[in-house]
Order: sequence, then C-alpha cells, then structure tokens
Amino acid sequence: MGEDHDPETHVIPLTIDAVLGRRPPLASFGTDNEMPDGTCIRDYVHVTDLADVHMRVIDQLDHRRVGYNVGTGRGYSVMEIIASVRRIAGRRVPTLLAERRLGDPAILVTGADLLRS
Repeated sequence: MGEDHDPETHVIPLTIDAVLGRRPPLASFGTDNEMPDGTCIRDYVHVTDLADVHMRVIDQLDHRRVGYNVGTGRGYSVMEIIASVRRIAGRRVPTLLAERRLGDPAILVTGADLLRS
C-alpha cells in the first residue's frame, strides 16, 4: 500500500534526503526560467489534504463528470523549497545546478476555484 518512490522523483523528499546525506546532492534543473530566482515553480499539496478532498467530493463524483484541480493556487520555487529545508534542518542542502530538462514548464500552479466553490 502507498506510493512507490523507487526511484524517488519528488523534490521535497529528495531535498530532505540530500540534507541528511541519504542521497546525492539535489539536482535543480534549470536556473534560467523567467521566475524571480530562475527555478521552476510548482504547487505542492500534502497527501492528507488530497485524501481529505477526495472524501469531501466523492458523492459529487458519482453524479457528475466534473474533475477537480487540487492545489493551493500559490507556487513555490525549487530554491524556496531548498531554503525551507535548510532553515528547518539548520544545515546547508547539497545542490547541483543542472540544465533545464526538455519539456519542463517554468510554472505549474493549480487554479482550485471550482473545488473551493
């Protein structure tokens, strides 16, 4: 049961593992995006919040063909994630700056207006 994280692809656990020395330095793909710090921006949702949303809308999903975007509507850059982990851990996060990956959008943030209503 649960997610298979082998290989791990999510930036938050990768960042935590890098600061703990359980993985190699975190690769930040692209620093040339047209964002304030040049790194990608994503909208992060905790799995318990996602499960809560599923439970709240499950009855509506039976009756309508409506999809819901789940998110906060606010994105965080890779550098903001690294800074948060550094602040909480009290240690530098080993990082490598790598080339932007082909096809990676600079920003992915959810519009959750339908879900909120």
